[in-house]
Amino acid sequence: MTRVHYSVSHFVAQAFACSGLHWWEHSAINGSLYRPTEIAVGRGNAGKAMIKLARQRRRFEKWQLAGGINLLENELTKYGQWMYEFDLGNGIKTPVYTDVINQVHKVRHSMIFSFLDSVSFDYKSASVLDIACNEGYFAFEALKHGCKFALGLDVRKENIEKALFIQRALQYQNCEFREADIFEFETRDTYELVFLLGIIYHVENPIGLLRKSADLTSKFLIVETQLCQSQQKAISFGWGVPGKYLEGEEYFVVYDEQQETNPLASTGNVFSLIPNLSAVIKILRKLGFKSVIQLYPNNQVQEFQYNKVDRAILVGIK
Repeated sequence: MTRVHYSVSHFVAQAFACSGLHWWEHSAINGSLYRPTEIAVGRGNAGKAMIKLARQRRRFEKWQLAGGINLLENELTKYGQWMYEFDLGNGIKTPVYTDVINQVHKVRHSMIFSFLDSVSFDYKSASVLDIACNEGYFAFEALKHGCKFALGLDVRKENIEKALFIQRALQYQNCEFREADIFEFETRDTYELVFLLGIIYHVENPIGLLRKSADLTSKFLIVETQLCQSQQKAISFGWGVPGKYLEGEEYFVVYDEQQETNPLASTGNVFSLIPNLSAVIKILRKLGFKSVIQLYPNNQVQEFQYNKVDRAILVGIK
């Protein structure tokens, strides 16, 4: 059974054609045998058909959704644990390394976007650069707030692969992610909003990184960093004259991470330089930012490190 329907006239035409004949030249039609094409009265309940079709459609959509969820979950398992928690819908979320990290990100998010909202930041006209973007979380969040474009850069290939997965899964269009070292990144573009989150204390040249980021910023540079603490306000150091010392309140602590395979650590087995708060503020001012302000957690979202200023978010404003 083919389930393909043909008229009687089509069948007759094909039969006569086998002998090279036209059926109407060799056939007679008895008009008394015609069936009526119209009926006097028709009765039916279209509602029953609509209900049945709706049930069929729901079953199909449910099957289609289940198939899509299975594909999404299967692909998600390839990436292991994540730095950021993304909500992919239907109860699917990316599994994060630790709850502590997740809370840090919630406080970061709250402080950053509360600040941008408070200064009436023009999201719609803004392009965003997310340096060391990891899985692209803050680039995506900027897009959700209305930014017109976001570019994410990260030196780790696996992070960019995760960002591209999120881009596909959540169907973001106006963004791009590249595997790149910021020190080798060349562009003539500047960006209204630049994120430099959780990275300057993971590199051997934090001042060079801040300088490069400042050059790429046209309005706001948002820096988040771990900080070192000291009870000693000033540190003495020699400066070329025997017995004469200068003092500075800005300094860095050298830390050898030695964790090449740790996704939460630096790459390249480098020394990390962790600044104190005064050092970051002084450098940002020297790099041409007219104002430098520190953001603080609000009453709704708290995290120990930010409360104790073991971490801080600073905004350089041009």
